[in-house]
Amino acid sequence: MLFGREVDEIPAFSGRGGGLMKIVRKTIGHMLNEIAGKVPNREALIHTDVNVRYNYSLLLWEVDKAAKGLIQMSIDPGDRVALWAPNIPEWIVAQLALSKIGAISVPVDPGAGLKDLQYLLEQSESKAIIMARGLEEDEYIELILEAKIRRIPLNTSS
Repeated sequence: MLFGREVDEIPAFSGRGGGLMKIVRKTIGHMLNEIAGKVPNREALIHTDVNVRYNYSLLLWEVDKAAKGLIQMSIDPGDRVALWAPNIPEWIVAQLALSKIGAISVPVDPGAGLKDLQYLLEQSESKAIIMARGLEEDEYIELILEAKIRRIPLNTSS
């Protein structure tokens, strides 16, 4: 809907002069399922720093496994979940899994300190947090424990 009207195309503003952009009425989860079904062996995710390559079949499997885990943790559609990790493949898997179950991803700056973390978690009303190890091994875990001591209510997952 655009300005109260149902539309199939919207103006696209780009460096190539714009034009019209077709509206795709599918969720990210549906698109991932569709692409993985059509080209399962095509590369979907490459992260050279950690030497990881996922084809669409493997990416879909990882996303579905993570989505099932989120559902088992009682993460429901519309729930906000903080995602605190550096630029790693698991961040993408987690974000896609959250999208697939209809949860709202709340990205957290990997360099966030305790005050920033507390503010973000309180303002976003995050139900849970997904995190990776910090740059200094246990720094994220230490900040989460400190936040928990200061009574920020959330489920934690790592």
